[in-house]
Formats: sequence, C-alpha cells, structure tokens
Amino acid sequence: KWTPAMNTYKVEHYTQDLSGASYTLAATDTLEGMTEATMTGPVRDIAGFTAPSQQSIVVTADGNATIRYYYTRNTYTITFQPDNGKEAIRKDYLYGAPVTGPAVSKQGYDFQYWMGLPATMPAENRSYTAKWAEADNIPYRVEHYLQDADDDLYQLGLIEIGYGKTNSAVTAIEHDFAHYALSGTLPEGVIEADGSLILKVYYDRAHYNLHFVTGKGTPCASAEYRHGATVPTPSTTMVGYGFAGWYLDEALTTPFDGVMPTQDTTLYAKWEAGMVNYTVNHYQQDILDDEYTLYKVEHLTAKADSQLTAALLPDYTGFAAPELQTVSVAADGSTVVDYYYSRNSYTVQFVDAKSGTDTSITGRYGAAITPPAPSRTGYTFEGWFEDAACT
Repeated sequence: KWTPAMNTYKVEHYTQDLSGASYTLAATDTLEGMTEATMTGPVRDIAGFTAPSQQSIVVTADGNATIRYYYTRNTYTITFQPDNGKEAIRKDYLYGAPVTGPAVSKQGYDFQYWMGLPATMPAENRSYTAKWAEADNIPYRVEHYLQDADDDLYQLGLIEIGYGKTNSAVTAIEHDFAHYALSGTLPEGVIEADGSLILKVYYDRAHYNLHFVTGKGTPCASAEYRHGATVPTPSTTMVGYGFAGWYLDEALTTPFDGVMPTQDTTLYAKWEAGMVNYTVNHYQQDILDDEYTLYKVEHLTAKADSQLTAALLPDYTGFAAPELQTVSVAADGSTVVDYYYSRNSYTVQFVDAKSGTDTSITGRYGAAITPPAPSRTGYTFEGWFEDAACT
C-alpha cells in the first residue's frame, strides 16, 4: 500500500520582453505539496508587470510538476512639461524601455535637459520639466530720433540692432550726430526673449546765434535758432533806401537763404539807394550892396548818398556864374545847394561929337545911372542915343 508523500513542484515566472514577442524567466519558486494533490501556485508582485491569473496543478511523484506564469509588461506615461507656453507632451513607454525626451524650443532660451529624466521607463507614470538657460545673441532695437527744425516733434533718424542675453539689462549707446545733443538720459531696458525690446533715444538740435548788421538802418536784436530752422528775419528801415535782403558776407555777394546755419552767424543788410529830394537855391547879388537875394529855387531828385555835380548852371544876363559844386545827396532829403551869382559891372560912355566931350560912367548891372546934361548954344538937347547916327 502506498500513501502519498510530500513532494515538490515548481512555479516559474516569465516576464515579457520589450519586443513583446517573447518572455524571459525572471524567477522560480520551488514549493511542496502531497503527491497527487492539487496545488494553486502563487503569483508574484513584479514591479512594472501585470500578473496573470493563478493556476492549479497536480503534484506528480517525480517532482517535475511546473506552473508557468507569464507577466505582461506594463505601459506608463511620461508627461513632459516644456515650460515654453505650450501644452504638455505625453508619451507612453513600456516599463524599462529607453526614454528619450521630445525636442522642444523656447524663444530666447537654449534647451538644457529634462530635469530628472531617467534613462529607462520606471514602473509608474512620471512628469518631467524642461530646463532652460537664457540664450545669448538675442536682438534688441535702438531707435534714434532727431528733433525737427521748426517744431518740437522728432523724426526717426537711425536704427541700430544690438544683441545680448535674455533678461539681461541693457542701456542704449549714444550716437554722435553732428549738431545734435542727447535729450535727457539714455534709456534702459531688459532684453525680452522674443527680441521685442525697443529703446528710443532722442536728440535735440543745437542752437546758434544770429546777429544782424544793418549799417545805418534801424537795429535788429540778435536771436537764437535751431540749426536748419526757418528764420523769421526781422525787418529794418533806412531813410532814403530800400531794404534788399540779408547776406552772409560783408561784401554782400552771398544771399541768406532763410535757413539757420550750423554755426553762429552774422547777417548783413543790403540797401538800395532810393530817389530823394534835394534843393538848389540861386542867389543874385544886390545892386546897392554885397548882399544876395534869392532869385530862384529848384526842387530836384537824385539817388540817396550819390555824389552830384550840376551839369549846367543857368546863364543869367548881367551876372557871373559861380563855380560848380559837387555834393553828396543826403538820404533824408535835407541837402541844399546854394549858388551865388555876382552882379557884373559895366561902363557907359557918353560921347558928344559936336562939342568933343567924352564922359564915362561905371555901375553894376541894373543900377540906375544919371547921364550928363550937355548944353550947346543955339541948340536944344534931345537925349542920348545908342548909335552914332542918333536914330
């Protein structure tokens, strides 16, 4: 008679390979049970795998009874947090499979690595965040604005592109514009990752002094203007002259164009002589003394400050003309030229042919004379005649 004895049986645990096509023996349990007894083999809790349902087996007398369990490899999810403003990326991996993070980008940053990412998939769902470093050579824009000449607005004159590291502080560099000066202080800013930083620099126009030389004209006050500005040139007047514009040189060869130069400047007024009045008085010597009496007044015109010589004096009977005068005609019309004509003296000869007497009387032209009163016996005196025939 035989009675069942204790005997052994085996439980083999196989885990699924990464390929999914085969399994590899991972562990073997040797257990005991009565021969011909039905035994249920225990399953193991293997990380990363799903255990199969339990199986039963009859223990054989030769101890070769074997239960084989096949564990399927689990799939887990890794959530990649890119930290770049975009949605998370989820990827599934079999347990133990090599893990490769996705390629991601972030404007203004250089990707470093996925923080804590293992080489192979662990036996649980995981989340990993991208590590970024500020990128170099991120562009930023510097705009240089130049002040207008005739108002307080500014116009873009130059654009420069600078480069620096994301989130780093930068200060605009002043540009050397001839005849402009920095307005205020240089702007500062932080370089944005998207390259959107714009620094605006403003420059004021230089001011220069404008002086006016008017000669004998009414004076004009000096003034200060921006270079390139339209200059409201002042008006000036001068008696006897017309204003003919402003000039940049004393020789009056280069007219001023009305735009402020890039330096202190002196302007010179140009004048054109106008026609002005002047007076010529003609005086004739009196008969009885050496005084003169105004005989005629002429009101004439000539260019202001011109040198004038009378071309011809009147020929007055009985008078000697004076020497011609050269005068400068005053611009204010105040010039007066006086000419004095001396009275000529003449001799009247009274001839009495019958008596043989000869009498002479000398006097100034126009003076009254008393002729002699001759007598002759037997005759009556009838007067003096200008011809010998007494006709």
